[in-house]
Amino acid sequence: MRIINIIENTAGKNDCIPEHGLCFYVETKKHKILVDTGASGLLVENADQLGIDLADVDTVVITHGHYDHGGGILSFVDLNDTATIYISEHAFQKFYSTSRGRRPRYIGLSRKVKDLPQLEILEDGVTKIDDELTIFSDIGDRYENPQTNSTLFIKDGGELVEDDFAHEQCLVVSTEGKKILFSGCAHHGIQNIMDKYVSIFKSDPDAVISGFHTARDRGYSKEDIKEIRNIAKDLTEYESVFYTGHCTGVEPFEEMQKILKDKIKYVHCGDEIKFSDSRKSNDSRKSKGRGRDRDFDMDMDMDVDNDIDNDIDDDEEDTRTSRSRSARASRRKEEPESSPRERRASRAKESVESSPREKASSRSKEAVVSKPKEASNSRVKQAVVSKPKETAAAKKKEAEHVKSKDTAPEKKEETVVVRAEDTVRAKYRRITETLIKRGLSFTSMESCTSGLIASLITDTEGSSAVMKGAYITYSNEAKVLHGVPKETIDKYGVYSYETAEDMAFSAGAIYEADVAIGVTGTMGNSDPSNDDSVPGEVYFAIASKFGNRSYHANIPPKHSRYEYKLAVAELVADKLIEIIGK
Repeated sequence: MRIINIIENTAGKNDCIPEHGLCFYVETKKHKILVDTGASGLLVENADQLGIDLADVDTVVITHGHYDHGGGILSFVDLNDTATIYISEHAFQKFYSTSRGRRPRYIGLSRKVKDLPQLEILEDGVTKIDDELTIFSDIGDRYENPQTNSTLFIKDGGELVEDDFAHEQCLVVSTEGKKILFSGCAHHGIQNIMDKYVSIFKSDPDAVISGFHTARDRGYSKEDIKEIRNIAKDLTEYESVFYTGHCTGVEPFEEMQKILKDKIKYVHCGDEIKFSDSRKSNDSRKSKGRGRDRDFDMDMDMDVDNDIDNDIDDDEEDTRTSRSRSARASRRKEEPESSPRERRASRAKESVESSPREKASSRSKEAVVSKPKEASNSRVKQAVVSKPKETAAAKKKEAEHVKSKDTAPEKKEETVVVRAEDTVRAKYRRITETLIKRGLSFTSMESCTSGLIASLITDTEGSSAVMKGAYITYSNEAKVLHGVPKETIDKYGVYSYETAEDMAFSAGAIYEADVAIGVTGTMGNSDPSNDDSVPGEVYFAIASKFGNRSYHANIPPKHSRYEYKLAVAELVADKLIEIIGK
């Protein structure tokens, strides 16, 4: 058997060109296989460089529906229209990423892929293709999934919801007395995938070839390193050799190698994994117990320090290959396991019930901001749910009409503003206390509220534990300076869902905050710098580890700019309380 890496993030041998993606060529006695196809047509060039004739491939397995694993499919089928392509029934959803603090960008497959005649679309479960090839999905979640999944979403009904990775599937190649497990990124967590494999095959795989999805755009915190080390400790329970790369990251690999030693190796672009012939059958190997021999060799240069650093946990116990299953289970989640199908149904229901936006196919977006609560005697006007989005000229005309009907304020309304302010402050005190209690960090990028939300968060004692920092970006230039793409403002306008979302995403990425707010809108008079300005129209977004949501509301005319700001701050508070809890 031959296994050659065609696409991986890092340069290796044979002058192959690396890219962010993954593609393996596997040659057995019966099959010539591609596991994934990388992010682009680069696999064709690299395959030619490696002496691999893609026209001879008979089987393609796509491990999940992200472009970096299936982006090369169309280039492949230009050369080979006979190979069967096995793909999950869930792989054609609309997948998005918010990594690197950018607004959601599409990371799914080309829509043309779904129309290819050679596709074999697989349902959840185990599919045995023949005595050499088995594909399985419907992976459990007894262990926590990688934290790096937090930037990956599915668009459901116009809203981004957490990706449950039902589209992830694994290939097992059984040949020459060995079983090799392939998993693209292990989004379910490599421990869960290993559990699933053992439940099917009743033994450990001889080798596992997979990314672990532990790479981060930023540096690695102590908690990140602990998570990486825990993964490595769990993997010592298996008699498998692990070959990794792509989404694992070099630094996480080095941490894992300190624990797994020669049981883990990094595969670079162009590297070949060579398997020597084995005369032992699976049964005879099993009879020899856990200490069986490995006949693997890696055709690559390894230059990694194997010494274990003690800068994270000085008193950390030594890792033992024979750690008990009960110790491994201690890092499992306590809640009962549910099937991916049940989780998808539950999340879809939650998405429909809480969705703040209409179908993405319609640009007429409804405001769904609930009315803020206030004292019963308050005469301050409430923010109202807007009608479907109209043209800027129509909204401006309507706003002017409403303003012309408003009467002069009575003096006693000053006391109403104070009571309303107390109500808003009480809500933010509750929010800050909840953030502190749950260990969540906070940031904001504010335009029309001029930093009021950040100020209200920090009015509570102990807020320094959660407030990471904040921005006031009153002008378009300031927004761009702090990470909002100029293209977003040019295309959608500064007063839009998209700009509010980018404000939240950018602030959250810069400060690495768990909860981030973006607010943009017009208070009082129209903004002479932006033609789409409508007095009282506000957009705000909340980007958090619990999901991303954006909102739109029209604030009735107020008697002061501070009342406008307070009304918007209360709208944000009500949604924050819904999202992070009380």
